[in-house]
Amino acid sequence: MKFGQQLRSSIIREYQWHYIDYDGLKADLKRASGPLVASSDPTKPPRREWTEDDESRFVSKLEAELDKVHAKQQVKAMEISRRIAVSEREVQDVVGRLQDRGPGQEGPSEEEFMLLEEDLSDIIADVHDLAKFVQVNYTGFYKIIKKHDKMTGWRLKPVFDTRLKAKPFYKENYDASVVRLSKLYDLVRTRGNLEHHHHHH
Repeated sequence: MKFGQQLRSSIIREYQWHYIDYDGLKADLKRASGPLVASSDPTKPPRREWTEDDESRFVSKLEAELDKVHAKQQVKAMEISRRIAVSEREVQDVVGRLQDRGPGQEGPSEEEFMLLEEDLSDIIADVHDLAKFVQVNYTGFYKIIKKHDKMTGWRLKPVFDTRLKAKPFYKENYDASVVRLSKLYDLVRTRGNLEHHHHHH
């Protein structure tokens, strides 16, 4: 499957306006404005040369796309880590109340546990979505630069690798978040009773 189609089919609604505009960048590569150059293959029509102007136009588009993806990833990652912190406090609170209750005292309700479970499932799904968003965009930048270097004969890859490192939207590792969330989720699902839960395995 062509990458453009793959990208369109993997779009997550919440991120829909924040993906790399792969098709737009691809179209831009066909907008060379230099003098006509005869093709080495006589069956192919002559094409225009890729100029300095073309390169700077393409690069500024690419930069804008990188800013857009990076900004969305940053905002979303912050939101997720805030939500994890809040959930952690809520789980500790509920589990604490459960453990501290005296004989005959009501502990936290079943509903509180259910709500926490839903919340955590939600955040876990969010982390997975963000990781997918990051992965597909990273592939998009990588592919469009490869295409650029092949089609134009200008080498952008080394330069752009540096730009990517300056805005490393793909560098964040979401595994740690998933682990933290899974631990909280287990705690909630076993109603704070992990010891008892482990004997069943």
